[in-house]
Amino acid sequence: MKQRGFTLVETLVAMTLAGAVLLPACFWLYGSRTSRAALEGFRATQALEAEMDRAVLLRLDHETGREISEPGYLRLRIRPVKDLKETRLIGTASDRKGRILATLQAGYFEGEP
Repeated sequence: MKQRGFTLVETLVAMTLAGAVLLPACFWLYGSRTSRAALEGFRATQALEAEMDRAVLLRLDHETGREISEPGYLRLRIRPVKDLKETRLIGTASDRKGRILATLQAGYFEGEP
C-alpha cells in the first residue's frame, strides 16, 4: 500500500531551504533604508527628549545647542520662546546635513515648580 503525504525528512529539507532563502531577506530588510531612518528618528527623539527634560528642570531661558557625535551625529538645539509668564521650549534634533529628524515642545510657567 502506497502512503500519501510528506515525510519528516521532506518537511525538514523544505524548512531548511525556506530558511536559507528567508534569513538573508530578513537581514536585508533589517538593514534597509527605512529601518535605518526609523532608528535615526527614534534615537534623535530619545536624545532630544532627555535634553528637553533637562532644560525644563533647569528652567532654561536662553538658546542652547549640543552636538552628539557617537554613534551617529546629532545636533540638538533648544530655543525658549517667552510669552508673559509662560516659557515654551522648542527643541530640534538634526543630522549632519541639517535635516531635522525630531521636533519637541515643552513649557513651564514662572514661579511654579
